[in-house]
Amino acid sequence: MQKCKVVAGLDADLNSLRNHRTIKNRIRGDICVIPFANDSFDVITANMVFEHLQYPEIQLAEIYRVLKPRGRLIFHTPNIFGYTTIIARLMPNVIKARLAYLLENRKKEDVFPTYYKMNSKSRIEKLAQKGGFRVEKIRMILSSAEFAMIPPLVLIELIWIRILMGRRLRMLRTNIIAQLKKPQKVIHSD
Repeated sequence: MQKCKVVAGLDADLNSLRNHRTIKNRIRGDICVIPFANDSFDVITANMVFEHLQYPEIQLAEIYRVLKPRGRLIFHTPNIFGYTTIIARLMPNVIKARLAYLLENRKKEDVFPTYYKMNSKSRIEKLAQKGGFRVEKIRMILSSAEFAMIPPLVLIELIWIRILMGRRLRMLRTNIIAQLKKPQKVIHSD
C-alpha cells in the first residue's frame, strides 16, 4: 500500500477551510474550475458535498480532468430517496437552519444550498458514464438515528432503520457511498 504524499483540501467557503485543520494544504476555490493541473491526483474524496453540486456535469468534468488515469473519486452523499433527505427537502430553509443548529450545533452560515442532482444510484451511474468514469461501487448505507433527541420519534425511526437494513428496501437507505474510476488513457497507434 502506498502512502499519501500530498493532501489538499478545496472548498469555496472560507470558514469551512479555516475550521478544517486536519488538512495543511487548504485552497479556497470553485469545483467548477479546480485550480490544479490535469492528472494531479490519484484519489479525490468528498464527504457530504455532492448534494450541493449545482452543475454536476461541469463539476464531474473538472474532477475527471484533475484525476490521474486510474484515479478514483470516492464520495459520500445523502440519498434522494432516504427519509432524512425527503424530510429536509420538504422543510423551509429557515426551519432547516434552526434544526441543524439544535441537532448538530451547526450555525446558520454552515448550512448550504442543496440541489440533489446526483443523489440516487441511477443519477450517479448516468452522470458518471456521461463524464467518462467507470462506476466501481455504489453502496447504499444507513446513517445513525437523526431523531434520537425526540423520544416519541426515535422509536419509529429505529424501527424504520431496522426495516431498511433488509435488502429489499436498501434503495431507500439514507446515504450513498460511491466509487468512480477514471480509466487508463487510451494510446492510439496510427
